[in-house]
Amino acid sequence: YGSAANDVGAARRFDYSVLCQWVNADKASGEWFVPNQYNESMPAIYNDMDGFLHYWTEKEKGVLQERSWKLDEGERTTITDYFFGKVFVPTQKNVAVAAVGESAESDDNLDIFTSDSDRVFPPGRQWWMSTPYYWDGSTETIFCVGTSGGYSGQRATGTAYVRPIVNVSPDTPVYADPDENGVYSFCLENGEGQ
Repeated sequence: YGSAANDVGAARRFDYSVLCQWVNADKASGEWFVPNQYNESMPAIYNDMDGFLHYWTEKEKGVLQERSWKLDEGERTTITDYFFGKVFVPTQKNVAVAAVGESAESDDNLDIFTSDSDRVFPPGRQWWMSTPYYWDGSTETIFCVGTSGGYSGQRATGTAYVRPIVNVSPDTPVYADPDENGVYSFCLENGEGQ
């Protein structure tokens, strides 16, 4: 689990954001950020943050597979675009959150998110989605899942957690029971799990 988005690129497209760089980085703090048109410098919140994958072992990173993730740019566009990577932050549609006047049903729904209780982040913290939230007229607001599993729009300059999604090989063995946090771990040859 991660920390804050805190970048305006996140309010436009996930693949423009520092958050996207962070969840896909395996380098130490200060070594993974690459400037772009929306973030010429790294937001201060990331200064001491190692990449999300930094402490994963080579075996753990080895089971991750790159894939095409469908971007959700919110109501402002009807363009369908994709991000290619190993780690993704779920969209509003992935977590089956219905925006005003929309249905929660989507071909993009992930079966692990079917209700508000599925979206609650223990111990009841709010977390970012990667979908822009345009109802307040801002271009710097993104969807955020609240402590009860519902949603709201939060400024991308605020602080929230993330629940990254990874794509693993379908042949990857996983322990049958989750740990105390409800997380299923990989069963790797030498007994290491993540």
